[in-house]
Parts: sequence; structure tokens; C-alpha cells
Amino acid sequence: IAILLDMSASMGAREFKQVIMHIDTMIKARKLTKVWFHIIGFGSSNINDIGNYYSKVKGSRLKQEMMTKYKNDAGWMTDFLPGVVFAAHKVHRPDAVIIMTDAEFNGNLDKFRKDSKASMFMKKNKNKIIWALTKNARLQYVKDYDPTAISKKRYIKFKKGGHERDDDDWN
Repeated sequence: IAILLDMSASMGAREFKQVIMHIDTMIKARKLTKVWFHIIGFGSSNINDIGNYYSKVKGSRLKQEMMTKYKNDAGWMTDFLPGVVFAAHKVHRPDAVIIMTDAEFNGNLDKFRKDSKASMFMKKNKNKIIWALTKNARLQYVKDYDPTAISKKRYIKFKKGGHERDDDDWN
């Protein structure tokens, strides 16, 4: 399972921690403690930075790894392209791709669409992608990068005290 984790400055610490706690709850409930997770922190335009925020851990260590190594202190912009390209190189056939973000992407959408590695990764895994979004995430930005995510309801917005789909944002 690949987890693309937004390490940008716009990801608030509270939201960041809340999403991690929900992921941990799902892992325990579904008994995924022995499953391997590829954690890829994204946001930097430099793919070498992305490599510094990559880990492969079992589900039993996922929460601990994310709470220590991925403290959301990178302060990057939200350039999605290098993170997806990195994932395409590291995770060849994921069972699932979880993208944890506030979806405030700053990268060039046209450049993303023209990048064969990134486009192919998103298309090849489109039915495996789940967007775990903060409460203020803009669904239009998600749709820009993953056109079927909204219509196929492959996203969840984490809100204070729980989570819910926020279809009203789309109307």
C-alpha cells in the first residue's frame, strides 16, 4: 500500500495528526498490521527531497513512523508531481494508494498531465486511489488530478470529531 503524504506548510499539524490517527484505526480494525506500507512525503519540487521522506514499514509500525519521521515540518509547497513520479518508481503494483492532503496543489497541472510516469501511475491505479482529505480541502483540485475520484466517491474528508463525505462542496 502506498501512502502519499502532503508535507506542505499548508497542512495543519492538527489535521495531519487527525488523518494519521484515522489511518491507524483502520489498520487495526482491518488487521493490516503485517501489510507493507510505502510512505512517500511529497510537496517539494525536488525529487531528491522526496527520497529523504520515504519509508517502507509494516502496518504495526506505521503510526509510530508517521508521527516521528513525518512531523509535517518540511514546510514545502504542494507540488504533487515529484511525489507521484517517486511513487511510480518505488511502488510498482500497489494494492491501494492513499493520498493524504489538503489538496492545495501549487504545481503546474499541465506539466503533471504531460508527465508520462505520473499520468500512467494515476491512470493505472485509478480504482485503487483513496483521497484522505482535510476538512478544508477543495474537491475541484482533487478532480483536476484524478477526474473520477469525486464521481466514484474515492475520497473521504476528515472533519472535527470524525469523517464524512462532503458532497455539498461539489454542488
